[in-house]
Amino acid sequence: IVGYTDYEKQMLINEGIPYNMIEAINVGFDPDVYKPSTPLIQLPDEYRDHKIFGFVGLLLDKRKMLGSLMKAFSYYLKSDDKAMLYIHNNLVGHQYNIMQMADALHLRQHLMLPQHNNAFDWSPEWYYSDQEMAQLFSSFSAGVSMSAQEGFNMPFLEELACGTPVLGVDSPFYDWSDQITKVKSHETELSTGYGYVSDPREFAEAMHKVTERKVNLAKLKDLQWPNIIKQWVKVI
Repeated sequence: IVGYTDYEKQMLINEGIPYNMIEAINVGFDPDVYKPSTPLIQLPDEYRDHKIFGFVGLLLDKRKMLGSLMKAFSYYLKSDDKAMLYIHNNLVGHQYNIMQMADALHLRQHLMLPQHNNAFDWSPEWYYSDQEMAQLFSSFSAGVSMSAQEGFNMPFLEELACGTPVLGVDSPFYDWSDQITKVKSHETELSTGYGYVSDPREFAEAMHKVTERKVNLAKLKDLQWPNIIKQWVKVI
């Protein structure tokens, strides 16, 4: 049995899986694709100093805490009213109505959403290649997620590989890199199980700091696929 993180491995051992029948191997990334790239989002010159925070994740249930993230962004805007929040997902569906939340929080003018054929008729997992995702990640001032539950968080890894700092909640499942900036959290029960939740105001404060952090790409070398594959070969 192979888990994505050391914490997951320990959890399964605690559940009764024999310690000598389980291993932890992180997910990897392709360094030839996920690297600092020409930004996909090109802002006009007069807006070049505007920060773009990016959220990438499938909204299949409430564990992604998108409402909390948008609330945190509304607090952030009080001291930086030029910032934008990019949400890489559908406008409506999967228990979220993004525009409805944006209107309630007065964020509509600060929201960016991807389009396909000049319309919002798209599914995010269909229309972007890996190369385009690398360019998208390189467009962000920081990747952000208040997701309370994660098996790994692949977008965080790929964003870091593109030199983009990331900000998440303080979750033990983020043990795979010290490059992730974490916001203090508490454990609580959700409809999908136990998870880790941060206060939106504290998350907003951390958003100001994370954009100044420089990613140490050398510390991600062990997560490149050639090195991850060596671990799989050893297990097999």
